[in-house]
Amino acid sequence: MTKRTCLFIGAFWQGLIAATAQDLPLFAQYSDYHGLINPASVSIDFLTNNGQNLSFGAAYRAQWTGFGNDLSPSTQVVRGEFINHDRKILLGGYAQNDCVGISQHLGFYGRFAYFIPIRKNVLDEGLSIGLNVGTTRRQLQLDKLSAVAQRTDPNLLSEPSKFAFDVGFGVYYYKKWRGPSEYVYGGLSTPRLRDFANNQWAVHTYGLFGINIAPNNNGLWECSTWVRHVKNLSLQGSVNARYHLTLPSGSVWLGGGLITRVADKFDFTIECGTRIRAMKIGFAYTFSRSELQTLFGNSMEVNLGFVLDRRKK
Repeated sequence: MTKRTCLFIGAFWQGLIAATAQDLPLFAQYSDYHGLINPASVSIDFLTNNGQNLSFGAAYRAQWTGFGNDLSPSTQVVRGEFINHDRKILLGGYAQNDCVGISQHLGFYGRFAYFIPIRKNVLDEGLSIGLNVGTTRRQLQLDKLSAVAQRTDPNLLSEPSKFAFDVGFGVYYYKKWRGPSEYVYGGLSTPRLRDFANNQWAVHTYGLFGINIAPNNNGLWECSTWVRHVKNLSLQGSVNARYHLTLPSGSVWLGGGLITRVADKFDFTIECGTRIRAMKIGFAYTFSRSELQTLFGNSMEVNLGFVLDRRKK
């Protein structure tokens, strides 16, 4: 057995343990997926595009791209949200398929949030309270293992499939502070209360903060950060910045960010994207300084989204 294969097996089991403990995958372009982190969050497109109230999209993320093995981690997410201005409510949800080695987590969640306007116009300043409810299924895909591997680890056969009900809560605040696209926002949430590893309730806590700054009429800086604490895992956080340039036919953006755990090496991400009318397309590539990433390859992510205005005229 080669050193490369031994390291992969060790990394696979380490990743499997971590995945069962947290259930929430990482995203490089996470500003488009705040709803997974905080069920009370408001789409940044809603705030910066004069209340465009319908958004939906999909993302695909692949890790260890240089390994060329179907056991490499991958994540697919489909999400959507609709905001009713008059009733001040948000309805949405997402489906998530997260694969780490032979472990597959398939989840379906619905979101509901209620806005408490602090100013008369809901776009100027507000506080939202949100809830998500859903179910997740963990499936061990034993067909990806050899018969020898299955026989040598009887624990794999004890419970190859497991369903769990889950719920999450969050609060979120936002405020327009200068121009029409300049906002500050932040929130606290527990988007997951279930620990799959021990089949018990366990709090997953997130803090989220961001600021948008428009230095001129054609540019916008979007800066954000999050920190999360999950039981039995080290504190983890991320900082991210994008610069949006407005063009006659739409906009383009270029950005970068860092993802790190306390006392650990960081991952560095570069990203780019464009918006043409209602459609957004983004691409991100993540470089890691860890030994495993150096051996197996880095990560890439593709994001497709649509932002529409469905208010009654």
